[in-house]
Amino acid sequence: MANELILNAIQKENIPRVRTLIVEDNDVDRLLLRTNLENMGMQHIQEATNGSEGLFKASNAKVLKSQFHLVMTDWKMPRTDGLTFLMLLRDEKSKFRIYVIMLTTVVDEVKISAALASGIDDCIVKPFKAELLKKRVLTCLEKN
Repeated sequence: MANELILNAIQKENIPRVRTLIVEDNDVDRLLLRTNLENMGMQHIQEATNGSEGLFKASNAKVLKSQFHLVMTDWKMPRTDGLTFLMLLRDEKSKFRIYVIMLTTVVDEVKISAALASGIDDCIVKPFKAELLKKRVLTCLEKN
């Protein structure tokens, strides 16, 4: 129990430093994610409305040596969908590890398993509860 309390304290201490990119084409979902992350204490959040814009922002952050720790991306988006975005993001051969959480309305377990096998770290089915999001973000901190 004491170890768990120490780990939780460390994670909460690190939350403000987590650099996060939200890649979501839906304005309401993007605002909901940002609000939830800010309520958790995150201070470094950028947004993109599609995978192409997300790749641009991720590449820019890499050049500026302020890479993202966490990327939250929608699966179904115009121009570049979440899985394509993920493959291109991972293809940059960055030594910096980015934790990717896919957000989706897809409830087909076979498709979700395939997405997990393609390299996403976690998947959250929409609509989601704030507590689930917080739990998944804390998992990200444990792994980074």
